[in-house]
Parts: sequence; structure tokens; C-alpha cells
Amino acid sequence: MVKYYYDKKPQALGTGTNRELTLKLLNHFHLADYFDAIMAASDVEQLKPVPATFLRCAALISIRPADCLIFEDALLGIQAALAAGMDVIEINQLEIKKVIAQLST
Repeated sequence: MVKYYYDKKPQALGTGTNRELTLKLLNHFHLADYFDAIMAASDVEQLKPVPATFLRCAALISIRPADCLIFEDALLGIQAALAAGMDVIEINQLEIKKVIAQLST
């Protein structure tokens, strides 16, 4: 989806992961350049379920929160998206965790 919507819709990544691992994952999958904004856990004072991460992403790409659609893999992120007034779709964590585990070693 990220590749499909590249240059069609603004895209931001808001993650509870630290910036170093986030960039390592994005670069591993050649996805970093597809995002107009990236917000990692170290970029905000309050983490999910507080909606600060997603609200900052929306502001950075100049999109109203009500017009955002969040793809989220964790309950805290789902809560944050809903608290921000954004629509949210839950995605599967299993494959994501396998890749993170491999790249963290």
C-alpha cells in the first residue's frame, strides 16, 4: 500500500519504536523514501495511547486528523488513533515481529 499510494497521497509513519530501529527496518525494506514524515518514539514526549505521535504526523503532512487512516499493529496504537479522531485498521503483528527480531540481532 505504501508503494501504491506514493506520490498519490501524503503518507506518514508514526511508530512507538526508536528512530534507529525504525530507519533500519525502513531501509532494509527500501521504504524510507515513501514517507513524507516519520515520527519515532523519541520524537514525542508522550507515547501511545496518547495521540501525540499521530497528531504530529497529520500536522507534518498537512492533513486534518479526521481525514487520516491509520494502519496499526498494536492496541495502544489503535487507542491513540481513535483518540486522535482518526480511522484505524488493525494489521497482523506476527510477520512484523519476526522481521524485527531478525534485524535486532
